[in-house]
Order: sequence, then structure tokens, then C-alpha cells
Amino acid sequence: MTKDRDYELEEIIAEIKNSAGAASDEEAFKGAPVSSGKHLATPKKAPSVSKKTLEKQSYEYDLFEKDEEVKRAEIKKKEEEGARVKPPRPARKPPDVSALFEDENDDEEDEEDEPTRKVKRAKRKRKKKDASRLPYDFANKTYVTPGDAVEALTKRIVSTAFSCAALFVFFAAALYLTLSNAGYLPELDFISLELNPFIHYAVCLCLELLAFFAAWEVTVSGLSRLFLGKPNMDTLVFFTALCSAINTLTLLLSQSGDATPAYTSVSVGLCLISVLTKRRRFVSLRRAYKILQIDTEPAAVKTFGTRRAATAFKTSKDPFPDMDAVSTPDTTEAFSLYYAPLALTVSLALAGVSAFSTGALSDLPRALTVISMMTVTPALVISSSFPGSLVSRRLYSSGSALINRKTVGAVKKCRTAVVCDEDLFPAGSVAVTGLKIGDGFSLEYVYSIAASVLEAVGGGLQAAFEAGARQIFAPRFPVSDVRFFESGGLSATVNGSEVLCGTYSFLMRMGVRVKSDVKLSNCLFFAVDSSFAGVFSLKYYVQAPVYSAFRYLSRSRTTPLLAVRDCNLTQEFIETKFRLRAYSTDYPSMEERAYLSSDGPRDTPPLAILTRSSVFSFSEILIACRKLKKTVSFNLVFSLISSVIGVAIMYFLASNGEYGAASPVNALIYFACWLLPVWFISIVFTAC
Repeated sequence: MTKDRDYELEEIIAEIKNSAGAASDEEAFKGAPVSSGKHLATPKKAPSVSKKTLEKQSYEYDLFEKDEEVKRAEIKKKEEEGARVKPPRPARKPPDVSALFEDENDDEEDEEDEPTRKVKRAKRKRKKKDASRLPYDFANKTYVTPGDAVEALTKRIVSTAFSCAALFVFFAAALYLTLSNAGYLPELDFISLELNPFIHYAVCLCLELLAFFAAWEVTVSGLSRLFLGKPNMDTLVFFTALCSAINTLTLLLSQSGDATPAYTSVSVGLCLISVLTKRRRFVSLRRAYKILQIDTEPAAVKTFGTRRAATAFKTSKDPFPDMDAVSTPDTTEAFSLYYAPLALTVSLALAGVSAFSTGALSDLPRALTVISMMTVTPALVISSSFPGSLVSRRLYSSGSALINRKTVGAVKKCRTAVVCDEDLFPAGSVAVTGLKIGDGFSLEYVYSIAASVLEAVGGGLQAAFEAGARQIFAPRFPVSDVRFFESGGLSATVNGSEVLCGTYSFLMRMGVRVKSDVKLSNCLFFAVDSSFAGVFSLKYYVQAPVYSAFRYLSRSRTTPLLAVRDCNLTQEFIETKFRLRAYSTDYPSMEERAYLSSDGPRDTPPLAILTRSSVFSFSEILIACRKLKKTVSFNLVFSLISSVIGVAIMYFLASNGEYGAASPVNALIYFACWLLPVWFISIVFTAC
């Protein structure tokens, strides 16, 4: 053992003794401050290791290194001589001496970094899950910025408009062939099913192939999802159109002469409805991204509390949602991810059973067509997109936008909504109608005090007093230590003076003498250093949008939570002013009102975007979410009933060979009978 190593070991032992002595010293921790909610970590005692043990471990480590060098040299020499060398068995390496002297702060740093590591691990898992998640279609893609989304969606809207125009022409031609064959319209001889069946079927097949190309948004999405084994609504439309095309091709090749009509009008009509639905979806997404693209500072609708007792509020803090959240599938699209595999399986099974029961396997394409087209009725296709586009158009005219189906459900569950001073009486709705100045105070000084203090209240009071102070060129003073009292007032330190602001009874409780000839209703009293400084008479004007907002809140069964700071805005005064039922609002304590009207619980994710931070837009979002959720749920259940009944009817007809009753005309009539109620209910239920 060299002298240098002995010297290093002595230094290490000295450090261990010092750290152990400091850790065992109980006086070092006496009187140490303890932060609220946290506990000081107990210092980790250093290991007590003797000098003899350290020398032994260091000596063993040196011998191990020397033995390894000798073994490597022998192996290298044998390899140079050309001999076959067996790889040595790895020896157990003795512990390194330096591992015994870790810094005592390493464990504390690991404990501090553990939450950070958990967050990073969760982010990596989420990114991996998002990367492996298959997008619903080409519309539900993630955009980098709202501007890129608006530009891309505008192009898609234009392209789908051309597709819809082409599909409408194809559907009109196919519908004419269907109706003329049924005898409802005059029939052309050269494409007549009875006179020229080959030409008739060839034209029908060409229309279906052209519809495939025109509805490429649906066919490509449906084919790709079917190939990957994760079908959706587009897959059902593509599968139905494909079965119809195969059935038409079979009729074209067989030429049985029984004048069996093709289901071209049904398949082309489903493609047209699907493309129209996608276009509505693109328009709704474009409106949402357009709202996110605004340059001004928007507000967001957020919630706090439990699911059964959630409260909605609006805030300007962190209003922008993630770009990934906007393009998520709507309710019908998300439901189709579970419904489509079941519908495809049921269609194939029932078609096979019906074909085998009749003993005619040649009728399998026809049975598969009539059964599969009932699994994807037009009512089911538009059940979410049509009411969603109506709501998005109405909200877009008000400068608002919803984010996705989950946020709509979260807002719909809210039972209370926070309403602040600036919501009830915005700027311009409060006016100073009179004033009286106390003895020893000037008008300019009292206005300066009032304008400076009421900046903490906000709303119409702040705007009214700022306008008055600006007219007389009154300066502003720094304000600190603002406190609100339950008895109807507030206190603050203004330019080194203690200022009281509130009602007459508040100043009397605080020991300030006020002249008895002052009118007490709708007045705001001020006192400086316990001396009466002045009183202002106020007039509150009700704005029409605020009045309508309370009507919306009442219709959406949402209780207004009055988070007001103005001492004159009592629960009775607000309910009388806005013609509300007695105790129809919630009036919490002053502490809760001050908390909700200031920062409050602002770290929750945004659920809707408001470009106009008004209570009318806020209440419109609440009632729109409730109506949209109910309408979509009703449409989805109603259309599913239509699909189940349609599949049962078609299976019964196909299994008995009654394809005459399952004609294209009857199928179109069946679709129209179930589509019109969904269309009508969507318009009526979503109207605010």
C-alpha cells in the first residue's frame, strides 16, 4: 500500500466522521423552520467503516485488476500463436471503494427528481400510444398551427364540394333508372331493364364505379381501415357499395332475364350522404380552428369540482387547448369503431345463412347487399355531424367554439356557473349619479382614492370611477393589502392611508361616523383613516344580453354562482333586478366569492373557446353543450333502432327469397322515413 493511498483513506475517514457527527448532532436541527404541508427529510447517516476494512477492500480491488490484466495478456498471446482459446468465465468483481462514499445529497436529489421522472415516463407512454393509434380518417389529423389547419381544411372543403356535385349527378341518374324501372317515371328504351338489360346493368355498374372515385375520401378511408382490421363508418359505406357493385356485376354476367333491379341508387346515395357528412365535419373543424387563430386574447370555459357537482367558469388564463384535442372523432365516429366490426360480422353471417336456407348461393351478393345497407342508414351517418354543424355555426357567429365530444360532455354535466361583477354589470352599465364630499377632503383626492381602490373590484364600478377620475384629471395611487369583509365592504392601504369602502352599515361597524342625511340605497361610502371622506350615489342599468344570459342559464338548468365583490350586489338585489325567482341563485361567502372572482382554480384544461368574454357567450356555450349532447344521443339511439329493424326485415325477406319486397325503391323509402325525423329533431333541438 503506497503513502498516497494511505493519505486518501485518512481523508475519506475524516469526512465520514465529520458527516456522521453532524448527522447525529440533535442541536443542529433545533429551531429549524418547517414549511406548511411538508416535512424536513431526516439526514442520512454515513456508513461507519473502519480503516482496516477500507484497506482490505482497496487491496482486493487492486489484485482483481492485476489478475484481469494478466489473463487478457495470456489470451492475446495464444491468439497470436493461432491456438483456439476458450473465453474465460467472467470473474466476480469486488465492490469499488468509491461506492461507499456517495454524497449524502444524492438520495434527496433522487427523491426530488422522482415526480419529474414519472411525468416524463407518462409523456413517453402517451406519445408512444398516440403514435400507435390509427387516425379515424384523413380529416382527423394533427396540425401544427391553427393557420395550417384552416388552410388544409379549406382545400378539403372545396374538394368535397366538387365530389358532392359529381355524386349528386350520379345519384340523380341512378335514381332515375330505379324509378323508371319501377314505373314511376317514363323509361328510355335503350337503357330499359326489360328491353336492354345488358346496357342497363352496364350503366349502373359505371355509375357505381364513378361514385367510388368521386367519394375517394370515404372509399380510401374505408378500404384502409378494413385492410388494417379496424373498420369504421367509412368501411361500412365502402363495404355496402362494394357489395352492390358485385351484385350488379353478377347480374350483368348472368343475364337471367328476370329483370332484377340493381341497388345502384342506394349505394350511390350512401356515398353522397357520407361525403356530405365529411364536408360538414370539415366545416365545423375549420370554424373551431378559425377561432383558435384569432390574434386577440380569448377566454376559455373550464370546470372544477366533481362530476356530479361540477362548476363552470370562464378565464383568460391558458385558454388554448392542444391541437390534438380538436380533431378527435365525434360521437358517431367514435361509436362506429365498436359498431362497424359487429355490423360487418352480422351482415356476413346473416347473408350466408339466408343464402344457404334458400339453397341459391347465387343470391349471396344480393342478400349481402340488402342486409349490409341497413347497417349504415343515412340517419346513422348524420346523427352527430348534422347537429354538430348547426351548433358550430351558431356559436361561430357569437365568436365561440367547442373543442370535442368529451369537452361537450364535461360542460353538460355542470350544475352551477360562476358569474362575476363584470358579467352582471359590464363597463358602461354603472353610472355615478351623485356625490357628497366629507369635511376636510377635496373632490380630486376622493375620486383618486375611489378609482384606485375599485380597481380591485372591477366590473362596471371600475369603469365608472375611472371615467370620473379621468374627467377631473385625478391621479392614481398605489394600492396594497386589499381585504374583503363579509359585512359588505373592503379595506386597502392607499398611498400610506387606511381606506374603507362599503355600505353605510359597514362603515358604522368599523367605527366611522357618517352624516345621517345621506341617502342609503345604492350608495358607496369611503373613509380615510377612520374619517368619513365621501359617498357616491350609483345607478345600475340592466343590459339586454345579461338578461338573456340568465334565461339561457335557467333553460339549461344551471344555477348562477354569484362571485361578486361589489357590496351593493346582494342576492336579493340581483334577483330583483334581473327578475329571477327568489333563491334561484347561489350566493357563497365573501371568501369564496373573492377566490372565484380572482385567480381561482385556473389550471384545468379548456373545454370551449370564447373570443368575447361576456356572460351571454358563456351561457350560450352551456346551453349549446346540453342541447347538442341530448340531440346526438337521441339521434344515435333512434338511428340504431332503424338499423336493427332494417336488418331484421331484410334478413326475413332474403331468407324467404322475397327480394321483390326488398326492392331499391322500398329501401329508399325506408331510409327517408327514418332520416326525416333525425333531420327535423336536429334542427329543432339545437335551436337556442
